[in-house]
Amino acid sequence: MAWVIRWATAADIASFYGDRQPPGPLRALVSEVDGEVEAVGGICYPRGGWPTLFSDIRPGTRSAVRVWKGARAILERVVGDQPVVAVADRDEPGAPRLLERLGFERFGETPEGPMYRFTPRGDGRG
Repeated sequence: MAWVIRWATAADIASFYGDRQPPGPLRALVSEVDGEVEAVGGICYPRGGWPTLFSDIRPGTRSAVRVWKGARAILERVVGDQPVVAVADRDEPGAPRLLERLGFERFGETPEGPMYRFTPRGDGRG
């Protein structure tokens, strides 16, 4: 099995999401296994909104190691030193725990789920 994390292309986004395109420009990575994109994650810049961290994983591709490494890669390669927010999906029971392990702090609630913020420390460790 060949697994790689790489920058997403416009073709990756169009193929992965189909008619359900993101609500604004984004900067993202993809997780690809044997040439097939299994996940997309990064920052979306919705008009009039906060830069928002997102990730979407194809059903049936739940590798805890790949999810963790992918999330760390997004923070290191995409987020860098900018603050971002994320919403923990109510349909994903492990989302709050993952965000907290990555250094996010819970600060609010939305209809979709709890809101978290990430403020980089400036020491290279997120």
